[in-house]
Amino acid sequence: MKKIIKNTTLVDIIIKPMGLSVPANSFLLVEPSEYRLWMTVDVIASVLPNIVSGDLVVNDGSVDLDSDEGIHYLSHPGFAKSTRFEINALAAGKQFTKKNTQNAIEESFPRIVKDASPVENTAREIEFTGNGVSITNPSSNKVVIDIPSVPNSTICSIYQIDYALKGSANNKFLGVIGESKSSNDAPGVVVWDSDLIGMSFTNYKPGADFDIQVIHVDSGIGAGPNTVLHTWSLTNVRVGRRNDLSIPVNYGDKMAIYIKDTGKNPHSVRVSLFFKITNVTPTVTTEDFSGNISATGGGGSSS
Repeated sequence: MKKIIKNTTLVDIIIKPMGLSVPANSFLLVEPSEYRLWMTVDVIASVLPNIVSGDLVVNDGSVDLDSDEGIHYLSHPGFAKSTRFEINALAAGKQFTKKNTQNAIEESFPRIVKDASPVENTAREIEFTGNGVSITNPSSNKVVIDIPSVPNSTICSIYQIDYALKGSANNKFLGVIGESKSSNDAPGVVVWDSDLIGMSFTNYKPGADFDIQVIHVDSGIGAGPNTVLHTWSLTNVRVGRRNDLSIPVNYGDKMAIYIKDTGKNPHSVRVSLFFKITNVTPTVTTEDFSGNISATGGGGSSS
């Protein structure tokens, strides 16, 4: 399946949070590596009016989706048919049926077995069971697939923590969105053992020069010592995104974002950190700490 955004008007439509535009009377093909970026609240809020009005139409590679389906499809990384099942089930006030789920699996099956040579040329029948297992049986030309119900199915899921500051961000900490304090006083907290795999940012004014410092404090050791986990140095920019990181963090670690001015004042900066879950062992932990996180620290990577 694909994610294609069509522009039905005679003018370019700008998607500001992405720093992109959909050409007039043409289309934009969303790369799979950017699916998660298109799921953010800012992007969905930006395209929603145009999709509702019909100026933008989302296509799954086969058919044009209506506005509800289109928004839902952009908001989730999965396949279009499974997305439509979810919408229809919610609209009807019903749960998925066994047949619904099997049809969705069958749609994605060619991609599942693409690189599985022992199965690829023989498996043609898919059976849905309720056993929470995945079994390959070439001798009977059958693949039995179920969606695991165990908590470890969460591993490799991606979540994000968003930070922002309205006004000048010159040598200041951003705040976690929804908090009234800056992140050195009220940091974001890592919920699972994870890898920091990506970042994105927007800046109100063009041509800014600044460093984004991801500052990290281990769980259970109060307000310090803190470490600059990663520094992203930026020159003459307004927006950016990356998904080339692989930096491990632990359950309970406290995360702050510091904007260091290196030339031109950053202004109204928003930063999102994207994490991939590596361990989902159920745990409940609380702690207290005094003071706040400082803007200095050692270690970390930079780019």
